[in-house]
Amino acid sequence: TEIDSISSFISTSQKELEEISSRRTIADFKNAQTVTDALQARLAKLKDSPQANNIGVTTGYSYLNKLIHGFQPGQLIILAARPGVGKTAFGLNVCYNAAVKEYPVAYFSLEMTAEELMTRVVATVAQINQEKIKYGTGNEKERLAIKQACDRIARLPLYIDDTAGIRIIDLVAKTRKLKNEVPNLGLVVVDYIGLVRYDGKMSNNDNRQMIIQETSQELKRLALELQIAIICVAQLNRNVEQRGGNPMLSDLRESGSLEQDADVVLLMSGLNQKRTGKSNYGSKDGELTEESRLSVLQTELSKLGPNIQLVNIDVAKNRAGQIGSVYLLFKKDFGSFIEPDAAFIEQIKNYRGGNNQ
Repeated sequence: TEIDSISSFISTSQKELEEISSRRTIADFKNAQTVTDALQARLAKLKDSPQANNIGVTTGYSYLNKLIHGFQPGQLIILAARPGVGKTAFGLNVCYNAAVKEYPVAYFSLEMTAEELMTRVVATVAQINQEKIKYGTGNEKERLAIKQACDRIARLPLYIDDTAGIRIIDLVAKTRKLKNEVPNLGLVVVDYIGLVRYDGKMSNNDNRQMIIQETSQELKRLALELQIAIICVAQLNRNVEQRGGNPMLSDLRESGSLEQDADVVLLMSGLNQKRTGKSNYGSKDGELTEESRLSVLQTELSKLGPNIQLVNIDVAKNRAGQIGSVYLLFKKDFGSFIEPDAAFIEQIKNYRGGNNQ
């Protein structure tokens, strides 16, 4: 068809332009003097900056910022978990936290509409149950809180694309266009990478793993080209549930290339996920059973309010810094993640692995 011909032409042209650009830049070497001068100039600028300890796009969570120093320009970040842990909710929380700090952010949603996503963001800001917003069942006070949340969010540099089954070539083109329109675009979230269509030159025999690999490499190139951070939401395979214990890099679903291409990998796991091994803190009572640990944690969580879950975010890979893990509390009704205070961490640290710095 005509559309197919246009798509093929665009794809082929883009590939040829990339090859031409690659050949043209081979001779563009930078000598050591130029690079070290630029490095020293950047360090001098950062010396007295309040952002010296977090020079990337903020996550909104101090312990996580301390580990990864925010999301850096050019980084590809993988955010992975099993279904139901809160990947999308966390991605939206991060976007909101960044936008509040005046970092423009873009969210590609391949599973939910823009209105569904905004319902979640409004619930987080207003601290109103998502169902009351969705079905309009809130009381007068709650409706006022919803309106105030909408007014606040409307002023933020937050952009949503809800094209279902978007092709990688279109995702790249839209991101480039937005970057041209919003030069200080700092963060892009793709939710999730397994649903991005790849229309490159592949035979019918190419498997899903190869498609994910090509997609992740394309997104990494885009992050470097535009000097933005890109977060890709991904799934962990069922090995986590079958094996028990903490998620591992090898649990990334469909492709080991995600681990290879990513600069940072964040693995999320919930309270009810069976965990093995010793606590990172060194439990005082090594004889506690898994059931005992869960019971203690549930008791502590119940004191904070209804329907609150403990989520562990493991920084399993960090090419430019530390690895480790942090706790967050997931208020599921509101779709919001908050940091537990030091006293709560002290209460639970002997019962579950993790290491809020």
